[in-house]
Amino acid sequence: NTLIGHKERVSNVVFSPHGETLASADYNNVLLWNVRTGEHLHTLSTIENYSLVFSPDGETLAIEGPGSTVHMYDTQTKKITTHSKEKHWVIHMTFDPDGQLYALLQDENRNRSLWNLKADELLCSLTLPTTKRYTFGATAFNPIVNVLATNMRDNTPISRWNNAVWLWDTRTGEHIRTLAGLHTIRCIAFSSDGEQLASGSYDETILLWDLKTEIHPRILIGHNDVVRDVAFSPDNKTLASTSKDGTVLLWDLNKVIANPEENRGE
Repeated sequence: NTLIGHKERVSNVVFSPHGETLASADYNNVLLWNVRTGEHLHTLSTIENYSLVFSPDGETLAIEGPGSTVHMYDTQTKKITTHSKEKHWVIHMTFDPDGQLYALLQDENRNRSLWNLKADELLCSLTLPTTKRYTFGATAFNPIVNVLATNMRDNTPISRWNNAVWLWDTRTGEHIRTLAGLHTIRCIAFSSDGEQLASGSYDETILLWDLKTEIHPRILIGHNDVVRDVAFSPDNKTLASTSKDGTVLLWDLNKVIANPEENRGE
């Protein structure tokens, strides 16, 4: 089906957890669609947005706006509530299985902190292991195991910072350890149980980490351009990856082995 309704370039798209509803966004509008019929359900107008995420029950759509603004749209009542923290900016946001919305925020002094937005509760401030100036790149949060994963970039062409994933304990804000990658990282994702982490890079590869064993990552080869996004299936048996080459690859994680030449997606 072709969904017609946007008048500007579409920048974000996300399915509800049950696959019944699709949300798509251009710069100033968010449209909701019935996936089965293609019917346009509702339009949220004049809402500047940068990312979208559904709650686990599909009843709330969180919309990241400018600065620290996060709009929460109730798909049942069609009402919107807005949360914001003055002089902060959203780096990343995600729901936990109970429907609590978490956001990693940065203030004007470049301090980073993790918040429960629904409860307006500060969970922790990140203790940085360096005084070097950098920006956060790819970010993922797994509230089940209380771990935040970030990629830090110091805006130089070649840097060890750009190639690493930093893990943080969200109960204390302390840096736990660093996973050294091979090339500048574009995206990060946790498995739902928090035992695996996947990172996609600009060198067309995906690294799959077993966080229990801390052994070297498995290398997945199959894309022909930058890996833009990675995601685990709910049962953690399949990894999906998207690339600038226009393909989506599905990886059977039960068959992924140590030899990178044989780890190719379908």
